[in-house]
Amino acid sequence: MGRYEFTIFNFTSKTLYIARYFTPDGFVDINNITIEGVPLNLSKLDRYRYEIINGSGIEFYAVNVSTNLTKLQGVATYEVRYKKNWKLFYSLGENITIGTDFSFWDLASNSGGYRIVVTPKLPKGTLYVISGYGTVENGSTVVYGVDSGVQHLSISTVMVWMPNLERVDFTLGSMNFTVYLPSWVISDEGIEALKSKLNLALSVYGNLTGIEKPTERLFIIFHSQFWKFSQETLGYTARGINYFSTIILPFRNDLPTTLDYYQLNLFHEFAHEWFGHYAGFGLFVETPTQFLMLEAYSRSVSQTYFYDQYLDEVEKQVVSIKNFTYIETITGKYDNFSDPRLYSQEAWYIRYFKGPYILRSLRFLVGDQKFGEIFHTLLEECHGSYCEYRDFIRISEKVYGDDLSWFFDEWFNTTEVPDYNVTVLNITQVENTYNLTLTITDASNFTMPVPVRIYLENGEYVDERVWVNGTATVSLELPDKPVKIVIDPEEAIANVNREFSVNGVVVKVD
Repeated sequence: MGRYEFTIFNFTSKTLYIARYFTPDGFVDINNITIEGVPLNLSKLDRYRYEIINGSGIEFYAVNVSTNLTKLQGVATYEVRYKKNWKLFYSLGENITIGTDFSFWDLASNSGGYRIVVTPKLPKGTLYVISGYGTVENGSTVVYGVDSGVQHLSISTVMVWMPNLERVDFTLGSMNFTVYLPSWVISDEGIEALKSKLNLALSVYGNLTGIEKPTERLFIIFHSQFWKFSQETLGYTARGINYFSTIILPFRNDLPTTLDYYQLNLFHEFAHEWFGHYAGFGLFVETPTQFLMLEAYSRSVSQTYFYDQYLDEVEKQVVSIKNFTYIETITGKYDNFSDPRLYSQEAWYIRYFKGPYILRSLRFLVGDQKFGEIFHTLLEECHGSYCEYRDFIRISEKVYGDDLSWFFDEWFNTTEVPDYNVTVLNITQVENTYNLTLTITDASNFTMPVPVRIYLENGEYVDERVWVNGTATVSLELPDKPVKIVIDPEEAIANVNREFSVNGVVVKVD
């Protein structure tokens, strides 16, 4: 059950339009609405019903208001049953920006704009999450409208109940944080551990995007029954939820333990404040979000673990999946966005892990400086609007200053990844130097600059960048005898991993 006590300022129209979603199972039931004490009977109002998909859509009600008042006060009570078909609502959200339960008001206001003031009455231990606005507590005053920059509530509004709820506030840099968690787990150690993770992510994400503060305040809820909550509200078991300005995460034992187990979840959902909240990109949004997550994670765990275990395991999954091209998993090519194939584990791996690997390859191609420029330009051009992968391609080419269609065609439109091998390797000694000649071939015939690290007998190594267009031969003069060659030593490219020897030299493809 919900209750809005609202005030509409600067009301200049004689008609007030109210819109709400309708679904076959009655997602929202309106109990009553009164404006200035006068009850509204929705069944007697002029109504326009717009069906979008599968018996669901939007109803618009026209309320003729007879008054000289410019400020109207009212109360609306309603009942929300959590959405059962989350894929349907996700697809609706891609096309429209009207929210649930009285969230859209066309007030035909004057240039001074309008405001709606809501004071929710919530049960104890309950929070109301408004996507794009934040978390609302019992008795809080919520103001949204033209002057607040929030002109409607999004599709993602949800009630969160958790016993023994406590609140902790702090500021990192210029960004404010409010954290909710069970009272019995609050400790200085836990809060400091959380601040450390958030500070790390803020630094990494700010440096990579040039956007240091994507939102004024972030609310974080550590939910003690998160898995049950995500099933009931989304219809599936999520790893974390971002309602834009509010993150809901799983909780385990205590806060330090939670951060050890779920730091990837935290890094991912926090990254959605840049890619998702600051600027939207449809299903493509998961690619830059995961990229940021991996950048933060690589600095939070040991380098050996990250490169030799975590990324190796991810790469095996990406390389083995041949059922989807990357582009098919972000465009809804198969029928529509509710096609279950888009939400299979294999499609998920391609979208969430091949995507970031594509960005790692792009960064190696264009260089760190231009890659950062691409992210910054992308977020600034798409801030407050909807963009997609084509905008990413366009901006990448603009910043790089050259055509990149060949790159995106290889990585977006095929199921293959590079498959490197060394077919020729010769070493000759000339006095105190060694000449190395090697030929690298790619069975998948990609065109890519390939990082190559050559380890020498004296323990040092030499890094080279070799352009491979199906095949490439390179000759190098080295100060000592080469004993090992590693292709892609820092996992810049998703490729087929292997290890073998050529002419007594170990060759490893990472």
